[in-house]
Amino acid sequence: DGESDESMAVTISRIASTKGIPQSPMVKETVSNTPLDIAHQCLILLLESRMILKEMVSARLKRDRWAYGNLTVDEIQTLLRSQKEEAEGDWISQIQELKRNLVSEVRRNYALGRELGGLDHKIALLIKSRGHIKDLVKP
Repeated sequence: DGESDESMAVTISRIASTKGIPQSPMVKETVSNTPLDIAHQCLILLLESRMILKEMVSARLKRDRWAYGNLTVDEIQTLLRSQKEEAEGDWISQIQELKRNLVSEVRRNYALGRELGGLDHKIALLIKSRGHIKDLVKP
């Protein structure tokens, strides 16, 4: 059984080296023969893999947030600080254009809301008058 443990360690080391995976500093170089040591090493590898997975997931979430523009205030400030001074004028013009678009959309929405209110009032009057006409037509 000691030979199989050593061959397993050699196989794992060979696979790790061909995949470019560095040897874990937490795992011992030599494989011990006791099942407790093997289980301990497996748990350490599992913990390391979970830590790496957590880092990968957080990096992916951050990349997705950046792709969709879901940035925190700190990230926006960092992004603005990293921009060159000449690009700053471009940012200001884009912000001003966005402000103009926002104001025009707010005005348009307000006008549509008023028009909708007027249409609601007209519908209510039509329903009310229809009820009055039915009352007049009844024998």
